[in-house]
This record gives sequence, C-alpha cells and structure tokens, in this order.
Amino acid sequence: MTTAVLAVIAAGAEAWRFALLLAGRTQVLSGSVVRVNDALVTSAGLVLLVAAVATAVAAVPVLVRLHGDAARRSGRLPSRRPGEVAGWLLAPVANLYGAGVIVGEIDARLIVRAADPEPPGGARPSRLVSVWWAAWVLNGVLVLAALVRGSAGSLQAVADTVELHVAVDLTAALVAGLGAAVLGRFARLLTPAGPPHPGWRVADPAPTRAAAVTAGSPRVAPPAIVHPSVDHPVGEGGPAGPRPGPVPAVGAPGAP
Repeated sequence: MTTAVLAVIAAGAEAWRFALLLAGRTQVLSGSVVRVNDALVTSAGLVLLVAAVATAVAAVPVLVRLHGDAARRSGRLPSRRPGEVAGWLLAPVANLYGAGVIVGEIDARLIVRAADPEPPGGARPSRLVSVWWAAWVLNGVLVLAALVRGSAGSLQAVADTVELHVAVDLTAALVAGLGAAVLGRFARLLTPAGPPHPGWRVADPAPTRAAAVTAGSPRVAPPAIVHPSVDHPVGEGGPAGPRPGPVPAVGAPGAP
C-alpha cells in the first residue's frame, strides 16, 4: 500500500504542475512556486520509481513460487517452468499480457482443490484478479502514450504529457492497491480455515423435561385433577363425597 500512497502523491504533484501551466497563460508565475513544484514532481517521481522496482523485486519471486505451489495444491503438475513464469512477469511490454496470465493461473488453481474435477472450460480467475489485470494493462498503455507524446517539442505536447502523467500515477495507485488485495486473497486461500470462534465450546442443549422416561420403565399416570362440583362444594363433603369421621380404636369404649 506504500506504493499506492506514493503514486497518489506523485499524481498530486503532476496535477499541480498542470494547474500552473494553465495559470501561466494569463499571468506571470512566481519563480519560487515553480521551483517547489519542479522539486516535488521530480522527487515524487523518483521515490515512486524506486518503490515500484522494490515491489517488483519482492513480488516476482513470491509469484513464481506460488505458481508451482498452487498447481501442486490442486493435485496437478505446474504448467510452466519457474524461468518461464519469471519471464512472463518481467519482460517489458509482454508482461502486460503475461503478468495477468500468471496471476490468473495462480488464482484459479488456488480455488480448485485436489479432489475437485476440472471445471468445464478450465478454471477461471476471480473478478478481483480480472479487475487488477485490466488496471495493469491500462497503466501500461498510458505509460507508452506518455513516452510517445513526451517526445514532441510543442507546448501542447508538454501539457498533454503532464495530463498523461497524472493518469499514469493514478492508475499506478490503483494497480498497487488491487495488487495488495490480490496477494491478501492468495494468503487467505493458502491459510487453512480454522474454527469460527476459537476457544469456544458449544454446550449441549438443556433437557425440556424435568425427568426423562427411560425405555422399558412403567409410565406413571399423572394425578387426576377433580374440580369441585356445584352439588358438593369444598368444605361440605368435597369433590369425593362426605368426609369420613374418625375411626374408633378397637377396644375403646363405644366400639362394637
């Protein structure tokens, strides 16, 4: 993402230069302002170039290794040798096509698992990789257009070149940002999926009855609930008839 930020800064410097060119048509520009702008454009462009080269140096070996690992992970042999993969990534002009092919092959192989059959028509890269490839090609075309237009010596050619530099820097920021997202996607696909909530344990559900009836044990009928009737209210015989009196003890006076 550092390269993307530097590209945005370089685009801002070029946009400021273009604004100064427009203002210079009708007014005299301050020499100090022009010198500050020139220094900013030059320094931002050089730092961006160094950052882009460093990013390529770090990314190319990773992509070469990923190309073979992704093929073996899907249960297939690599379709290209490491030297061929590096050539497609590094060859000028040709890498506008080759880099997208290599990155797309890595993405497609990481999606397909070893047990999965080959999809009809072959595995296809994700939409993220396709968008990155389109931005990569657009940036390359704009770079070539800026080089061709900058070779002319007219004032209009200078203004057009500044505009093209702004577009080059903005698309370079887009390429860098999408490239970081693509590498992050590769890292997620290579990382085995863990539990969604590590350290958590799902407890068994609580029983819905207070006591479960075991198989083979006799079922106990619930006690019957008898409602008081109108003819025998509670306290005057109750629902089951008159209450019996006390039973005299055997041998007590008054016993039969």
